[in-house]
Amino acid sequence: MLADEAVVRRCYEVLLARALRLTGSRDAALDLVQDTLERCLRCPPDTSTGKLEHWLSVVMRRIFIDGRRRPTSRCQEFREDEFPESAQLDEDRPAWQTFPAGTVRATLDLLPDWLRKPYEMHAMEEVPYHRIAQVLGVRVGTVSSRIFRARRRLREALLSWPPSPRSAA
Repeated sequence: MLADEAVVRRCYEVLLARALRLTGSRDAALDLVQDTLERCLRCPPDTSTGKLEHWLSVVMRRIFIDGRRRPTSRCQEFREDEFPESAQLDEDRPAWQTFPAGTVRATLDLLPDWLRKPYEMHAMEEVPYHRIAQVLGVRVGTVSSRIFRARRRLREALLSWPPSPRSAA
């Protein structure tokens, strides 16, 4: 376990001050300090060197940096009334199936050819990325990014149906 309670309390105050500087938010700072102390309880340091405060600061900074690198996994809260009725998803079906086929097709037709073709080949004809790349004469990474962009534009256009010609292009 960590050193005696007085040392932990002193370190806690120092860690909290540093965490506030790192995060800029009291709630985030408290979470960061808690994560740091939890990690220290799992892997206690050697307290005989007397460098506990420094060690905890290094651990906290690394946890903070790891959290910044990792995509956020915290859920954002949305009110149900923030989305149009068409955006409400049915748990049993993919989101695109909640729209009439004609609506999806019309929205897909608004995409430029360089986005629409790879998307149609993959989503509708089930052609693998490497084959699409061969047919279109581009790299696999290009196919991947074009399909991603097409999905994003389709989603944006469908959630704001009826789209304007500029919203999908």
